[in-house]
Amino acid sequence: MLLTVYLTKNVSHYVHIYKKYTYILFFLKAYEQVGQL
Repeated sequence: MLLTVYLTKNVSHYVHIYKKYTYILFFLKAYEQVGQL
C-alpha cells in the first residue's frame, strides 16, 4: 500500500516536470519561428 502511494507521488512529480519541459520546448519553437520572420 505504501509503495503504491510512493509511486503515485513520483508519477505525478514526473508528469509535472514533463509538462514544464514540453511547455519550454513549445516556447522555444515559437521563439525560433518569430526570429525567422
